[in-house]
Amino acid sequence: MQASSIASPRYWLIAVLASCLASLVGCRSVDEGPSKRSPSETISTADTQYDSGFTPPPYDRDTDFGRDWADPDSDCLNTRMEVLQKRSLSQVTYDASGCRILSGRWFSEYTLQTISDASMIQIDHVVPLAVAWNQGAYRWTQETRTKFANDPDLPLRFSSRWS
Repeated sequence: MQASSIASPRYWLIAVLASCLASLVGCRSVDEGPSKRSPSETISTADTQYDSGFTPPPYDRDTDFGRDWADPDSDCLNTRMEVLQKRSLSQVTYDASGCRILSGRWFSEYTLQTISDASMIQIDHVVPLAVAWNQGAYRWTQETRTKFANDPDLPLRFSSRWS
């Protein structure tokens, strides 16, 4: 994210609204880990356990949650492509290999714009991976963290890379 977008009033309005919404719906910590739940259920249902004196290990997105979008079903469409395919408001077009989506029609909840070029779309986790890490995902196995980062059923939001 560019420094100018962080300083924009729109960014701070969205951040404040997201924070308020999170407190209203009762977002909780993920310290319990995934023992009896899928990763997407864990983030929304785990009990809150805060330790004010504890600092989680350093976070590195590529190391801790996997470098790229995964292709768990081995159909040549990684999770990003499957999310784009599933959430397009129109039929998508693919490259010659059929493994990469080139265009479609997506709505950005952040910018209130419609985006048609798939390469211009930034997909953000509503619960950022760094937040999940700090709230207990560091205790999960690498496999569980990768599944969490690539769970297409988690709430995700689209925005233009250049908005």
